[in-house]
Amino acid sequence: MPVVCAAGFSVNAVGIDVAMLWKNGTAIPLSDGTADAAVRACVAIGSELYLAGYIRNPAGNQVCTYWKHGVPVSLSNGSTNSLANGIAVSGPDVHVVGREFNRLGKAVAMYWKNGVPVPLSDGTTDGFAYSVAVRGADVYVAGFVLNGAGITVATCWKNGTPTVLSDGTNAGKAYGVSIIGGDLYVCGYITNAAGIVTATYWKNGMPASLSDGTTQADAFVPIVLGSDLVFPGYMANAAGVWVATYWKNGTAFPVTDGKYDAELFGIATVGADLYAVGYERTASSALSGKLWKNGSPLLLAPNGEVSALAVVME
Repeated sequence: MPVVCAAGFSVNAVGIDVAMLWKNGTAIPLSDGTADAAVRACVAIGSELYLAGYIRNPAGNQVCTYWKHGVPVSLSNGSTNSLANGIAVSGPDVHVVGREFNRLGKAVAMYWKNGVPVPLSDGTTDGFAYSVAVRGADVYVAGFVLNGAGITVATCWKNGTPTVLSDGTNAGKAYGVSIIGGDLYVCGYITNAAGIVTATYWKNGMPASLSDGTTQADAFVPIVLGSDLVFPGYMANAAGVWVATYWKNGTAFPVTDGKYDAELFGIATVGADLYAVGYERTASSALSGKLWKNGSPLLLAPNGEVSALAVVME
């Protein structure tokens, strides 16, 4: 039986972020609410659900963490801030990516395989890793690194070797990576000559725009649903409000009405039903984490965010 699993965080009564899992809308806390924690990614392998994010330790540092069977596993020693943004499981191997600050105060793009850390960026400038995909013996990681001029460069690492996807003149970031039909898809954004963030995907390294570059837009992960290629994200309307949006085969479908900023981070189908997760801001600009089923919202976190979505077979 398919179970729709959404994950993220919800702020409790004393203002602490609690890492959360929602199974078919039922809330399950993953942290004890005494220190900030959040889930930023999840993946389903049959009946197993793996989640990744962070838990803040008594020293006040974020500790890169993943959960299996609801049990947290720390991937960093907590001496500096670290967190997980993406997770993939291949056979017995658990692959986690994120970032960890070094002693110079720079964020280092990181990859952990079964708990063993591998830096992807050199730590002289900030680097971030957001998503991981595995094909056979090859591991692909999407993220970005600041160049010497302080401009973010969209980057995809294959087995630790980087390939730049943006030119370093205009800012670019890569947020998602997937292997679909034997092809490598990466998505994120490139800033155009007018300075507007343009939702972009790369197929085997070749860029294609999802938005027209007249308003700001971004795409977060490439997903295949049946025969459709789908990218969740957002696209600003003429008033500059971020509209939660997904692109299906290149066509944009808005999910929110454009009254308040909103973003989509994950999307999945169960039968004929389409599910999406993300947040929509309230009139007071607070975050509200939501799950949309066929466009109808379900409020999961009145003060929080839903960052990830997966379907588990139970």
